[in-house]
Amino acid sequence: MPQVLFLVFMLTGATSLIFQVVWTRLLLLSVGTTPTAMSVVLAAFMGGMAIGAILAGRWLTRYDSVRTYAWLEGWAGLYGLATPALLVLVDAAPIGVQIVVATALLLPATIAMGASLPVLSRALGEGADRPAVTVGFLYAANTLGAVAGPLLGVFALFPVLGLHRTLVTAAIVNLAVCALLLILRAGRPSDALARTPPVEDRALARTPPVEEGAHAGATVLVALAGSGAAAMVYEVAWSRTLSMAFGSSIYGVSIMLSMFLLGLAGGSWIASLVLARLRRAPSSLALAWLLVGSSTTAFISLHLGRVLPFTFLELFRDLPNSPAGVHAIQVILSLALMLPTTLCLGAMLPTAVAIVGGRSQVGRSVGRLYSANLLGSSAGAVGASLLLVASVGIEASVRMAALGALFVALVLVARQPRFRVATAAGAALSVMVILTLDGTPARLAQTFGMYAVAPQYVPYDANGMRQVLSVHELLYYEDGPTATVAVQRVDKYHLLKINGKTDASNGATDVQTQTLVGHLPLMVTDAERVAVVGWGSGMTVGAALTHPVDTVDAYEIEPAVVEASRFFEPGNGSPLPHNGDPLSDPRLTMILGDARGELRRQTVPYDVIINQPSNPWLTGVANLFTRDFFELLASKLAPTGVVCQWVQTYGMSEQATRTLMATFRSVFPHVVTFTDRDLIMLGSFEPIRFSAPRLRERFRNPRIRASLRFAFVEYPADLIVKLGLDDHGMDAFAAGAPLNTDDNMRIELAAPRTLYADHQDAIYAALAEHPAMPLDLVTNYDSEAEVSLELAASFFTDGRDDDALAHAEHALALDPSFDGLKLLGQIAHRQGDTGRARNAWSLALAMGGDDAGRAFVRGLLQSLDVAVLSN
Repeated sequence: MPQVLFLVFMLTGATSLIFQVVWTRLLLLSVGTTPTAMSVVLAAFMGGMAIGAILAGRWLTRYDSVRTYAWLEGWAGLYGLATPALLVLVDAAPIGVQIVVATALLLPATIAMGASLPVLSRALGEGADRPAVTVGFLYAANTLGAVAGPLLGVFALFPVLGLHRTLVTAAIVNLAVCALLLILRAGRPSDALARTPPVEDRALARTPPVEEGAHAGATVLVALAGSGAAAMVYEVAWSRTLSMAFGSSIYGVSIMLSMFLLGLAGGSWIASLVLARLRRAPSSLALAWLLVGSSTTAFISLHLGRVLPFTFLELFRDLPNSPAGVHAIQVILSLALMLPTTLCLGAMLPTAVAIVGGRSQVGRSVGRLYSANLLGSSAGAVGASLLLVASVGIEASVRMAALGALFVALVLVARQPRFRVATAAGAALSVMVILTLDGTPARLAQTFGMYAVAPQYVPYDANGMRQVLSVHELLYYEDGPTATVAVQRVDKYHLLKINGKTDASNGATDVQTQTLVGHLPLMVTDAERVAVVGWGSGMTVGAALTHPVDTVDAYEIEPAVVEASRFFEPGNGSPLPHNGDPLSDPRLTMILGDARGELRRQTVPYDVIINQPSNPWLTGVANLFTRDFFELLASKLAPTGVVCQWVQTYGMSEQATRTLMATFRSVFPHVVTFTDRDLIMLGSFEPIRFSAPRLRERFRNPRIRASLRFAFVEYPADLIVKLGLDDHGMDAFAAGAPLNTDDNMRIELAAPRTLYADHQDAIYAALAEHPAMPLDLVTNYDSEAEVSLELAASFFTDGRDDDALAHAEHALALDPSFDGLKLLGQIAHRQGDTGRARNAWSLALAMGGDDAGRAFVRGLLQSLDVAVLSN
């Protein structure tokens, strides 16, 4: 029976983490992914488990432990099955109480999860020779199962089953465990009645703990609470550090969490092995040394964080460029950063149980100790997310948590009957090291984002990378509530980096996309209310504000991004394009928070919604590319409104691109796609058309024209020729592609696997198979020949000679003109058809034209003659 209990406890450790991951994702979709919501959800999990541990220690000891544990796991399984229906209450609740409702909904299951360890500790530990060893192995087994939970979910269950069916699967496993234990326990006497005192105590039982009584119990509880709080601060800091080293994909986040838990499991396992060999129960000095070890190694991890970006690059160079290779790097970096500290932290609980001692009332003791650790973790989760990292930064947060743990260690030393010089000296030395050594990371290197474009830097050796870094200057750095934001300058270019990845810049290609996303939808409709999701450099909002709109609501989850965008304002020290200073425009309303949650609060529809989040391979951001979110946008759109969606093609496979476009198309009945450096989709409930008079009016506005020049757009036709797919082309390109939803997470799971693969040529080749007719999108023009000629000129400027030739020939067929023949000759000349060029220019001179135009054509003809003579 004990072996069975260990195995099922490991199994339910995995299901508990699967429940936690799924419930957290579902709840955050309702309440938003703000730091407040995330910390409250995490604190609710741990707080509920703490309540369960306390209740188990006080009231569940009167019942048969194995049957009680079976019913606890069965209840968790039943609750899991009911979760989809229960979570509807969160969506239906008023905005102000959603988090309260979410917390209340979590408690029934988390209380059961927290009660399981004390209950099983009573079943296996009471009456045992070394109960602390049994408890340590139990905790290690359960935590080891928890290690597997996120990995099983992300790598196996989510891709096949999706969120809800994964939840059902975990629930079924819990119910099966319940049934199995009840069957095995049937007909056996209650453990409370069957247990008899041992005839003879062994050495550990005979020897009382060094410290007993209220003081010892209180200090041990404080030590466990302090270690739990410090652990959560470290975890938040490590997650930020690792996200700058290898990104924030769903795989990276899950691996980081699992490696954190692996360290805790390993620490508990090692502590149990050590305790099994001891002849005496340890004193609370053991806890002091564990706190000293965890604090010191946590501080050292700050220094290790400086080299992680370089380590990533070295490993990327040596390991296969494949998803498996990248995941191996993520495992190595996570263990290198966290393992020493988490081993110490994992050893705390079994050591504390050994200190408290006693072979009876083990369940009650474990309940008190475990609840203290969980309550500390709950407080640490809230404090780290809401207070420390966002206010003092990563480095100072780790310092403060480490110093707090060391203070507890010194208290433990002071409580000893005899003063322990070695332990006190160790703690004091650690304090001095933390206070005197510079723990500030190399911020320029950490925010450089080598992982984002790793193949680009593979050819560089260490000296080469130092030279690359030397030409970069760090202008801004901030550990914000949700991300670490930096602005770097290289030559005249400013780069906005979020967790190391460049998300905006004033480079030509970035400016072109950022500007067009702001202008294109406002060329389609006369908008009064505009929403922009994602702030970035502020260039998109700046472009939108050049139009005659009444209000622009900008949604940004990270306040530091808004502050960093000031380095893209006019007069920022760079001669390159700027954002137009949108923060000074009274029509702008800045809304800081999760876009999904904030948009739900809006009651007045928007005429234009621009959705331009970061890349869909990032967890959290991926939720802004699902059908569910597109449906939310549609519900906030005016009947004649337009939604503009930016889709990045770099790092995306052709299949993932088709899925994203099919998902967008499934919500909006009319969609056209513009191909620039990336894809820009316009979706609406009505056919999308560009009115020629509206375009001319927009281009007469000097502010709009000045902004459009940043995107190399001088004339209305320069916009139209960027059209890639119309409604029919969208249907053809997206035909048969599966949709991306909150439940299946198709893009979030697929996109990280192709991050370092270049499929852009394949994507654009597939798009080119369904060409659109730009002329079909223009309405209310005076002359088809004139519009065709303007399009031909823009195609020619864009280097697309075949399209230019087709539109020039169409214009001349409708209305032969001097300008048309002149352009036809230029197209033919660039294509190498000098005979046709000469003929076209000769006909143009015969038709007339103004003096300047005729002089230009004569010059072109003369250039042909010179070329003939030179040959």
